[in-house]
Amino acid sequence: MKFSLPVIKHLTLVRHAKRGRGDATKGSLNVIYVPGLRCDYLTFDPKNDVRTPLGDHGRPSQTAQAHQNQVLGVFFLDHNIFRLGQMSIPSHHCSIPRYISDSIEASAEIQIIASQFFSTVHVYLPIISKKIFYGLLNPLLRQRADVAFLCICMKMIAWSPSPHDDEPQTADYLAAKQYGSELENAGVFTVAILQGRLLITTYELGHGIYPAAYMSIRACIDHAVALGLDANVMEEGGTNLTWVEQEERRRIWWAIVILERYWHLTIP
Repeated sequence: MKFSLPVIKHLTLVRHAKRGRGDATKGSLNVIYVPGLRCDYLTFDPKNDVRTPLGDHGRPSQTAQAHQNQVLGVFFLDHNIFRLGQMSIPSHHCSIPRYISDSIEASAEIQIIASQFFSTVHVYLPIISKKIFYGLLNPLLRQRADVAFLCICMKMIAWSPSPHDDEPQTADYLAAKQYGSELENAGVFTVAILQGRLLITTYELGHGIYPAAYMSIRACIDHAVALGLDANVMEEGGTNLTWVEQEERRRIWWAIVILERYWHLTIP
């Protein structure tokens, strides 16, 4: 049976903590030898910003995607192990497809999208912190796929019908839906993805795109609960989040609650 190093390490930390051999929260214990198990030792790959196991000849024995899926599996199947072992979801830099980059590639275009969003949609749906968002646009940082997804959603929701164009399923809407599905399949699991999904849901509700709107709000609820946003609403401290991050998460959660209640005004 074959396990990668992160899973063996964190399972071992928790096991030792239960036996009183150490403190799992400090992560001070080393990996123990388990007879019959083969370990893949990890190396840091700066290109992908994830740890990639090496095989016998120095080549990756499994992809970064497999590692991402493995960590997410622990996150969902046994969150106590994930938390006590101080595991974290690795940053997985997915490529940004051409149909997305063509719309938001230029930094000036992103600034225009953000300016229009914060002067219009943000007034009635303040779920994105300006401070956090503009920090993610730092040109010194590598462009993130989830931020690109959020940008295309911000551009999409600013659309309004005209006498010559009243079809709400625009190119940006279809691109956002497709890219969101691709990122979900790739295991990208962040607050920015949830914010983009929430913008899509609001757009679908406002333009009467059914049953997609109903499916989208349910997906937002599940995503938010998985990220722990429902618990963050009641927490006043004791987390590693800044006040701005906590407030942003609260606003996201209450926006989801309001949209879900609005939907059920007509459908019980």
